[in-house]
Amino acid sequence: MNEVRVRLIFHDSLGTRERLAALSGARAFAKFGVTCDCAGACDRKALRHVKAGASLGRIVRAENPVVRTEDLRYEPIWEFMLCPKTIYGMGVTPHPLRNGDAMDQVPEGAATGELPHTMGVGLIGAGGVLSVQRMLETKGELGEKAISAAVRHELGHVFLKGEKGRDHGSSHCTDEKCIMQANENYADFLRRFVEPALDFCRGCQGRIGAAVSRIRYGF
Repeated sequence: MNEVRVRLIFHDSLGTRERLAALSGARAFAKFGVTCDCAGACDRKALRHVKAGASLGRIVRAENPVVRTEDLRYEPIWEFMLCPKTIYGMGVTPHPLRNGDAMDQVPEGAATGELPHTMGVGLIGAGGVLSVQRMLETKGELGEKAISAAVRHELGHVFLKGEKGRDHGSSHCTDEKCIMQANENYADFLRRFVEPALDFCRGCQGRIGAAVSRIRYGF
């Protein structure tokens, strides 16, 4: 039986309150049998067993981070053979995060700074990255709750496979009371996700639980 683990990878500048808020979001997966720990993005030893750990560390350490799906999915085969990757990583950066998958939405030859922002990215069976820049600008407990909710949402994508017939396989949920709904922007996220304290709907809970069981028992 395999242990299912998530490791939060923090930028060094994040404070204790922000780290604890992120950890509370990850620990919501304990009910599915997932264990959670954390590490700094500069701790390369701690990233060795993390899926695409080198990429996640590089993105989190960057002053102007850009995330592409391929950064979370691929890594050199020699590195994988030397050190099997068994831990799912979630990078947490205080900087604005750019969406490198959206190159077709900007003019050819555009600078990195012209890429659209994204709050976070989570990839099924791999890992994710989250920008908490807007949460740090949100004063008090609401900002901390927003960090926790965002971690739950992005980690949900790591364990939720998109269903056929739903938004071209998207793992976003259509239940208005589920934290896995799509959101339009940060204000929408606060209003519809954080303030009502949404959690996973029954359907998403079942799918996450089934995914974790498949990982644990290797099928």
